[in-house]
Amino acid sequence: MKYGLLGVYLDVNLRRYILWFTTSLLIVTVVLFIYSIITEADMLLVFSLHPLACSFIVFLYLLALVCSGVRLYFLAKAANIRISIVNCIILRFASQAISNITPSFMGGEVVRIVTLRCIGENANIYKALAIVLYEILLDVTITNTISLITSAYFIFIHGHLLFIIPFTASLYLISFWFLTFIIFLTGHIRGAFVSFISAFTNRFKPNMSLSLEQFIRGVGSVMGTLLSVKNVVITLFLTILAILFQALTIYFSSSFLELNIGVFYALLAYCIMLALGVVPTPGGAGGVEFGAYLMLRPSIVIVWRILTYHVITFISMMFLIVLIVKYSLKLD
Repeated sequence: MKYGLLGVYLDVNLRRYILWFTTSLLIVTVVLFIYSIITEADMLLVFSLHPLACSFIVFLYLLALVCSGVRLYFLAKAANIRISIVNCIILRFASQAISNITPSFMGGEVVRIVTLRCIGENANIYKALAIVLYEILLDVTITNTISLITSAYFIFIHGHLLFIIPFTASLYLISFWFLTFIIFLTGHIRGAFVSFISAFTNRFKPNMSLSLEQFIRGVGSVMGTLLSVKNVVITLFLTILAILFQALTIYFSSSFLELNIGVFYALLAYCIMLALGVVPTPGGAGGVEFGAYLMLRPSIVIVWRILTYHVITFISMMFLIVLIVKYSLKLD
């Protein structure tokens, strides 16, 4: 049986995904277990919560993914890609399954690029890549700006020097992705970047600089269409809403454990943990736990991590399977 491009990409890698899925769950579980030993927290605490409480926390996380899916729909629409809002939400759920098992949560972007290109009418690689880069810029800028300010507050006001780590991580992420965005949008910087790369590649591939510049210019032109005032307002609102739903998962995890923290504090904690999730481990294992150690009680971290990583990974895997089955093209 042969498949179209999307089917080949997803189906051929399904066994590899299952292996990564199992390995990643094991790594995150081991890290969480070590964290529970160090902090003397109970790994089985999540089972003491009422099933409805656990379901509500998972539901909030899924709402965040829905917001991201709706944002993807509006970005696709702005780029003149025809794809239904339902398919965008399914795609966002499915890509989370890959994000959760790849280093630094970065694998889901590849799934969205490939899927948008394959099933989106009037789509191409320039449009798909521009949309995903814009998504990353929104997520990174908002969460890491909050993390940067929070870390600076704890460093300079309270003298907690451990916050230098999330401060540095946030500064790096904001700088890297902002520079990437500028390279695609600004002609002079794009030219300097291509010249820099060409100095290393012309010896092996003389025409690579021209191809690279054309590619960057193509993606940059699409990015320009995504930056209309209306589109920026809509996508910014949906991004903030998704982040708030994520923060609420922490807030209600603490509430159900009767260890109440404020919603605003939960938001700060989420952004700190996400910034440290940049470590090259599946699901940011280790980095997320360290960020949580700086901000939250261990019991909150364990309950939150199990529900928003382990449970969500299983759920999103079902959507990945739906994506594979629904969009595999059977050819002769």
